[in-house]
Amino acid sequence: MSEPFIPQVDSRAYTYELPPERIAQHPLPVRDESKLLVADARTHTISHHKFYELPALLPEGSFLVRNTTRVLPARIIARKPSGGHVELLLIAPSDGTAPAEALAQSKSTWKCMIGGRRIRAGMVLEATSNEGGLSARILEVAEMLATVELSAQPLTSTLAEQLLHLGNVPLPPYIRREPTAEDLERYQTIYAQTEGSVAAPTAGLHFTERVLDALSRNGVEILDVVLHVGPGTFQPLRSENAAHHTMHAERILVERSVIARLRELVAERERFCICVGTTSVRTVESLYWFGARLIVDPGVPPQHLTQEEPYLPKLLERTIPAEHALDALLDWLDRTGASRFEASTQLYILPGYRSRIVDGMITNFHQPQSTLLLLVAAFIGPWWQTIYHEALSNNYRFLSYGDASLLIAPRTTAASR
Repeated sequence: MSEPFIPQVDSRAYTYELPPERIAQHPLPVRDESKLLVADARTHTISHHKFYELPALLPEGSFLVRNTTRVLPARIIARKPSGGHVELLLIAPSDGTAPAEALAQSKSTWKCMIGGRRIRAGMVLEATSNEGGLSARILEVAEMLATVELSAQPLTSTLAEQLLHLGNVPLPPYIRREPTAEDLERYQTIYAQTEGSVAAPTAGLHFTERVLDALSRNGVEILDVVLHVGPGTFQPLRSENAAHHTMHAERILVERSVIARLRELVAERERFCICVGTTSVRTVESLYWFGARLIVDPGVPPQHLTQEEPYLPKLLERTIPAEHALDALLDWLDRTGASRFEASTQLYILPGYRSRIVDGMITNFHQPQSTLLLLVAAFIGPWWQTIYHEALSNNYRFLSYGDASLLIAPRTTAASR
């Protein structure tokens, strides 16, 4: 395999001063009443709106791609045999099974983050409620990560049923309060369908039926994809060169019919692909790279995309149109008889990355020195600093429960379009 091009990306250049009081600790009473900053790189203009105005602000010919993952009540407080408390955060089934499928069983094994003292293999943790309970047998533990066999109590129930009574919403660490009943609804998009995330695709939290109805009336088509968000999304950059950061892998699921429609839309040059959130951006761009790799390396099945692959010369030096890459992926699905594409991706979008399909994104305002801020900077360029300064100057609320932005890149951004 050829050596990847490793860019020099100074982590310290992708920071800004975020006053703690600007981090939203609660959602607004009405989802679509949040602020919406529109930054259009085609005209280099910034304007301020309310989110319910979004349908009228999208470029003509836009279609949306959104992530329909559903957040699990993945945070469990359990007890050790000694009586001490332990916190478990479910990440994903350890055998690669789809989360919803694993939770439909009475017993399955999960990778978890674990918080507590003197946790060792063989220990059995218990969590109980009036409706039953969960037992968690520790199979392996390494620092804050563990492999845990979860069992529903009674075994005639499912893990999903017990999580409804015992699990809590896994709010991000910068929301410094305990979850409430309100969070069960508000830390979830109204269109969430497929369970599997431990963090919400927060750009989608602003959507309401009012906004969706207006989009429909305006003829804006919406494509649904799934990326299950993992806890790595909150992991800060620790390397001076951000390119040395190890990107977390996340599971994506996209129906063949969606990929086929995406291929048709990107072939229409006047169309704008607008992704709802960074997770949708990473999903759509990953589809491109999976297809491009099939063209360059037909013998490598599209099961996992490493963070290095989009920077390999053998891919970078080829000019592969988006529709050709998607055709290759569709052909592979047809040859294998699959109606849905399932894989994992470590796609790491750094400044210097060139978007292959995405023309714009709707996204919240992200933490300093985070992979999400790097993605924004890659997409919109150094102008991100002006955009964030403008948001701070106009009292925007930041992070998961904060306000939103609509970022439109120059049309030359999406390659081979």
